[in-house]
Amino acid sequence: MSLKVNLLAAGAVLAIAIVSDGASARENLRIVGSNTISSYAEVVAEVMVEQSFAKPEISPASTGPGIKHFCRGVGDLYPDIAMAGRPMKDEEMADCTANAVSEVTEIKIGYDAILLSYRNDSERFSSISLTGRQIWLAMAKSVPVNGVMAANPYKSWSEIDPSLPAMPILLYMPDRDSAMREVIGKLVLEPVCADEPAIAALPEDAREDACLTVREDSNIVEFSDSRDELTAMAEATEQPLALTNMQLMTTTPEAKSFKAVKLGGVEPTFATIASGEYKVTRTHFLYVKNSQIGKVPGVAEFVTNFLSDDAQGPEGYLTKMGLIPLKDDERKEMLARISSLSN
Repeated sequence: MSLKVNLLAAGAVLAIAIVSDGASARENLRIVGSNTISSYAEVVAEVMVEQSFAKPEISPASTGPGIKHFCRGVGDLYPDIAMAGRPMKDEEMADCTANAVSEVTEIKIGYDAILLSYRNDSERFSSISLTGRQIWLAMAKSVPVNGVMAANPYKSWSEIDPSLPAMPILLYMPDRDSAMREVIGKLVLEPVCADEPAIAALPEDAREDACLTVREDSNIVEFSDSRDELTAMAEATEQPLALTNMQLMTTTPEAKSFKAVKLGGVEPTFATIASGEYKVTRTHFLYVKNSQIGKVPGVAEFVTNFLSDDAQGPEGYLTKMGLIPLKDDERKEMLARISSLSN
């Protein structure tokens, strides 16, 4: 009996050692991160199956939590690839390094536009163009009132500017971990703050909070950046402005009843986004653990499929889903980067 127990215990120790070892026993990729990119990744995963790879396991999450999980370690228990709607931050990379995730390669995979969308049966939004300052005054928790920062008093758009519709401010925004929130903060809200005397008068460490902290009253409603929730918004009787992106608008059938507001006088189209004329855009990334290439089948091939002509060409399956493709020279550079890791 004692021998049997000892053998079982030895077997358990061996099993733990195998799982804990850096080498991977998995046949399928594990991918985590950006909800937006996960929709593209699911299609690429089907292509991988057609190429005789095991179907990748894709776990959608907001960019921040996805990167956090990616950085927890190396091996069978952890993701091989992270999807991100923004570049990895220095502190996130430091977290990776602290957990022995020391060699990570950044692969740019395309672009996206951040949109403020409205139901097209709301004619009062159809002819307007919002400025960065107007958006900030609608979103911010604190705004200048008589030269000093105070709780946001604005309840309707016309209170911000008489030229805007006399409609209640109601903004649907993705949850706080969404890269979309970070992008509109950095590209729209923060630059406006630099021109505000009341912001300049604040201590340096308080300026960013004043610029980027969003109001918490009933004028803001949070939603997870998903097609299901966008569908629910499209069917609602209320008429909010929704912070969305090109991918959600392209792939959600009910979003055909939504249109995007012009920002700074520019309408977001594939042409204005690709040219840089429409400024509120972001870059999508895949982050790859170099150590997993050659250990888990299909790491390099997944990235290569993402960057292929079939995916990103003019009639590519990802292009049709709303991904703004990389320029040819950028794509060539990224393909060379992943190829160098697998050779």
